[in-house]
Amino acid sequence: MLRVLLTGGSGLLGSSLVSKLRNKFSLYSIAKKGNYKTVYANVNYINIDLTSKDCIPILSNLKPDIIIHCAAVIPGNGNITEESIRKMNSSIDKNIISISSKLNCYLIFMSSTIVYGYSNNTFNIKEDSPLHAISLYAQQKIETEMLIINKINKFLILRINAPFGQPVSNKTVLTLFCEQAIQNKTLFYHGSGSRMQDFTNVKDITNLIYSKLINRSYTKGIFNISSGKPISMINLAKLIVQTAESNSEIRASGLIDLEEEYKADYSVEKAKIQLGWEPKITLKNGISDLIKIMKK
Repeated sequence: MLRVLLTGGSGLLGSSLVSKLRNKFSLYSIAKKGNYKTVYANVNYINIDLTSKDCIPILSNLKPDIIIHCAAVIPGNGNITEESIRKMNSSIDKNIISISSKLNCYLIFMSSTIVYGYSNNTFNIKEDSPLHAISLYAQQKIETEMLIINKINKFLILRINAPFGQPVSNKTVLTLFCEQAIQNKTLFYHGSGSRMQDFTNVKDITNLIYSKLINRSYTKGIFNISSGKPISMINLAKLIVQTAESNSEIRASGLIDLEEEYKADYSVEKAKIQLGWEPKITLKNGISDLIKIMKK
């Protein structure tokens, strides 16, 4: 049975992967100290500080065949400075890369479409499009991608766009709108509401990774992972109100949207051809599932 080491196992994508992978693989799920409680009897839960080099020999001794690296400190989650977030994520990534390099195991790294920057009115952005670090978080993702390319023989880098599927502590516009719609509160959009985002269901991402591992198909490369169907903020609000069967009103906040012209439009053609993957869960169905979870 393949031994899989999963970092960030208590996060949005990590928790979905734990549920999906636990019955088919020998799974070690890693989370920051204090973030874990045992959920499944057939999962090896480990609390460890991934920013410390002390984790390298401990995790190396597990001798994983696959490392799925989801762990990251996300901006906007707490009162941590952007520079501190950059340093912590850099330490985490370097330690995981060191383990993967030492063991020569397959590394799946969760990157982000933030590496492209905010390309106004640029459509069908491909993996070979220019990268643009608009923040320290984006710069650090780019640096880690380069380290992986230069130091790891077997890797898969997934540039994921706006994942959703579970309530999270750092609220996105989608989860915030859902929360407000459930409570029949007014949904406010900024600017004209024309900014477009493309939301990726976490189950679609999980199914991609599961299929690669179950088939032992260790494709190497960098891939955009997105639904391929951008939606404006005003239409997102309308969809959520309709799906939630809410009495919420939708109004302009009167505030300027500094990203008014942003269009999240990423090509997933390479993933379709080389990974045999395409998103299956519609935004409406994903929102419906999320609302049911949030109502519990």
